[in-house]
Amino acid sequence: MEYGILFFLGLLIAWPRRSSALGPELAWVGPVLPELRADAAHWGIPVGFAIGWIEVESGGDPQAISSIGERGYFQVGAAEAQDAQIPGFDAITNTVSNSLEAGFRLASYYAQQVKSWGFPAVGTDYYWRMVKMCHAVGSGSAHSLLLQAGWHALTWSGLESWARQQGRDDQHFANTDRVMAIASQF
Repeated sequence: MEYGILFFLGLLIAWPRRSSALGPELAWVGPVLPELRADAAHWGIPVGFAIGWIEVESGGDPQAISSIGERGYFQVGAAEAQDAQIPGFDAITNTVSNSLEAGFRLASYYAQQVKSWGFPAVGTDYYWRMVKMCHAVGSGSAHSLLLQAGWHALTWSGLESWARQQGRDDQHFANTDRVMAIASQF
């Protein structure tokens, strides 16, 4: 009996764990993590997914403005802000809170779009990848991609492979894969 307990304790000690230490590229997360968690819970968006999106889009800079005018942590575009009914587009970069709110509203808007398609299943890895793809190419184009791919779209890798065979830009797939790789750390 004693050996069984010692063996069990040894397993617990040796069991691999996710590292809680974030790399230097994610140093921006620490100061905003409480607000990120609260907003993620409020909007129903996984916090890791949001962190991945932010890192890929803005590198964690809430005041980032891209060369095409996308703003904030999530790089919200003017047309997206209008479609998702995000108020105060010009104020997105004024505060961390504004940047987070706009981004979570956008992610929630795209999550509802993907949910309305009936596929992929809500909350799955594939579902969140399609939410991010909506930001990259627009929800209409993302949905069209699924429909055109037909049975190839049963899996993310099948969709990605089909798109590559069609000569589609796979940079969007690579960015989405990077978002999900970061998300898996949380």
